[in-house]
Amino acid sequence: MAVDFESAKYGELTVLSNGAPRKSLSLMLFFGPQADQADVFQDTAPFATSVLDGYNVCIFAYGQTGTGKPFTMEGTKEARGVDFRTLVELFHMINERQKLYQYDILVTVLKAYNEQIRDLLVSGSQQGSEPKAGVILF
Repeated sequence: MAVDFESAKYGELTVLSNGAPRKSLSLMLFFGPQADQADVFQDTAPFATSVLDGYNVCIFAYGQTGTGKPFTMEGTKEARGVDFRTLVELFHMINERQKLYQYDILVTVLKAYNEQIRDLLVSGSQQGSEPKAGVILF
């Protein structure tokens, strides 16, 4: 089984089996294995503006176990992920607008695993505990 990443630039991802197309998926956005943290953030950065314009925003990483969701969202100290970069952008924009607006920010970071939701910002939170309402960054 293989994935045809080349077709992804046309909005379709094709799963190949013995070289023949087995399943095709239509995509709004896709990042191949060569994409880095900056590439992913560049396409998600407009969500920070949407938050400051009053919209609720959810950045959701979905995929099989072992596909890199925590790395994409959290990253490392050297290669920060989407959540860190989004917060930096968000607070940068708040600073730029501080003479025009006052913002109250509430951020919730949740992890859904085995049908349980865990709030990652509450120390010692138990799986299945109720998350607080707010902006949700997965």
